[in-house]
Amino acid sequence: STLAMLEAIGVKIVGDAVPKFQDLTFKVHLPTKKAGVFSIFGLGGISTIHIEDKTTEYVVYSKSDSRNYMGTVGVSNMYPFSTKTYLKTVVSFAGSGNTWDELVNYNSDNFYLRDKDRFFQYEISARTTLNHKFNARHFIKTGIYYKKMNYDLLSKYWDERFGGLTTELDEEGSSYSMQYFTSYRFRISEQLTFTGGVHTLYFGLNKKLSVEPRAGLKWEFHSLQSLSIGYGKHSRMESVSTYLAFTENPQGLPIQSNKDMDFIKAHHFVLGYDNKITENLYLKAEVYYQQLYNVPVDGSDTGVYSIINQFEWFTKQALENEGKGYNYGLELTLEKHFSNEYYFLLTGSIFKSKYKAGDGIWRNTRFNNGYVINALAGKEFGLGNPSRNRKLIVSLKATYG
Repeated sequence: STLAMLEAIGVKIVGDAVPKFQDLTFKVHLPTKKAGVFSIFGLGGISTIHIEDKTTEYVVYSKSDSRNYMGTVGVSNMYPFSTKTYLKTVVSFAGSGNTWDELVNYNSDNFYLRDKDRFFQYEISARTTLNHKFNARHFIKTGIYYKKMNYDLLSKYWDERFGGLTTELDEEGSSYSMQYFTSYRFRISEQLTFTGGVHTLYFGLNKKLSVEPRAGLKWEFHSLQSLSIGYGKHSRMESVSTYLAFTENPQGLPIQSNKDMDFIKAHHFVLGYDNKITENLYLKAEVYYQQLYNVPVDGSDTGVYSIINQFEWFTKQALENEGKGYNYGLELTLEKHFSNEYYFLLTGSIFKSKYKAGDGIWRNTRFNNGYVINALAGKEFGLGNPSRNRKLIVSLKATYG
């Protein structure tokens, strides 16, 4: 963490808080003669931040501490049965957690706990995929992904109605999800390729199942250009905390009304154009439309909440799968691969994003800012004697939207 290092050597940091973090990654490649190629990998990180909100220069109104942890370690294996068939398997263990404590100074003498959160989740997962090439025209891929999750979730907040802490989430347990897919690619001719398949998602916590067909067609009408069209049905599982959070029934009693909530689902349609302008310069244009349905929303006649707008934390509202939404837009990408000691990537998107909750009114989602532009570029400079192969690489990234 650069800011934490600067603070440690005495540099005064402007702002209310200094984030402190560190991380580690590793990967070990282990080829064998008879058992295929193994890889052992890992990723981990921790971060902390202390925030103080002052009413005056000397009076602290509130102080908060946030801590985040994540890590994963696993092993993968790619085993070739023949030149046409191979199996890839990944087994991993992952854990993540975050804590949040907020104290408020109500009377300038004592601090009181206003929010307390503890979210920890541990997952053991296994994924295996079988790939088989029948011949130059037919190829199939099929696989299964199983994930067992254990969770320990706690969230309390100060409720002015009772003058004390109220528990909105307090669960410890386990569940699992399972995904299965099969994809078949058929090269109809030298220019035309069809890809189709099916994907399934099952969530053991509430026994929900989604079956999702997908298909695409690609026409390479020129040696450097192609058109593609695709359709796919997709579903999304929410965070475990959203399913298990306590809501209130009409009598004001706490219940877990969202535990049986179904997946949010969508129909995706895509039309794409690819052009390899030169050996290292690539242009891609894509028009898309996403029709969202089965969206968890506040289903009351005056409800305006939709889970589409939720990008962090969880909601404790009672939700119904009655909402809708849509996204459509145009995306352009111009990419130059690294050559002649430089590279760049330009992307632009024009889009619209709307949703409808229980009140039946179409509204902008929180992400509907209309457009976004990203630019990434880098240049390599040689330093000193070329035989010593010393390089200076300068990169620049910019986003506007």
